[in-house]
Amino acid sequence: MHLTECCLAAPRVEHTIVYGVSDNDSQLWDNHMAAHLGFRAKDNAELYRAEIGAGAEPYDRDDLTIAVHGGSFAAAGHFED
Repeated sequence: MHLTECCLAAPRVEHTIVYGVSDNDSQLWDNHMAAHLGFRAKDNAELYRAEIGAGAEPYDRDDLTIAVHGGSFAAAGHFED
């Protein structure tokens, strides 16, 4: 909601690409271009990592379904390849 409000109230949005994500310690996306909108990410999932990750299976960080935005869709490759 905060991001939507910022975009509606911003004097100029133009063609800004913004990722509406939390202010996590480890982030896949750089959101510095959203500053002119007044968007400031909040919350940090790191606070819950130990609790949630305690029972999780280890994963391969090179697995494209985990490593890239788009998950299994991105790992499938281009349909014409």
